[in-house]
Amino acid sequence: MKEQDGRILSSVLCRLRHFHIALIFTFPHALSSQPDTLLKHVTLDEVVISAQASGFNVDAFVQQVITDTTFHKAFLNTRYYPHALVSDLDVRNKRETRSATLHRRGRLVRDGKYAELVIDSTAESGKLRDRKGEFRYLTAEMYDDVFFPKGRYVA
Repeated sequence: MKEQDGRILSSVLCRLRHFHIALIFTFPHALSSQPDTLLKHVTLDEVVISAQASGFNVDAFVQQVITDTTFHKAFLNTRYYPHALVSDLDVRNKRETRSATLHRRGRLVRDGKYAELVIDSTAESGKLRDRKGEFRYLTAEMYDDVFFPKGRYVA
């Protein structure tokens, strides 16, 4: 019975691949006409899809990914536990060529209940900042605010 389910699933996957390819060739404008549109589909590995025959629920899986806070909690923990860091920020222009870079090395140091991010080295190139020394790009400013807290803080 399981072998038959595997063959049926394999056949369905093969047909889906051909259907997907047929859609691309039939409607090629759909791929490029709306570059800012977020596609609302999930592509799962064939091994994961084969688990559907044994009770895997795609909708439940997608909902779990949406509501999962594990990554967020792990990210927040980087503000509390000592660690070393290497950071590379590349700013690219419309032609996708690099126009500015920011490279930093540092470490998070704990002192009792306080923590501080100490930057050991910094290297910048290109027009990353304006005349006042502020970041020219909002993305670079936000990156700096999120990943590089200033001064000592209670951890």
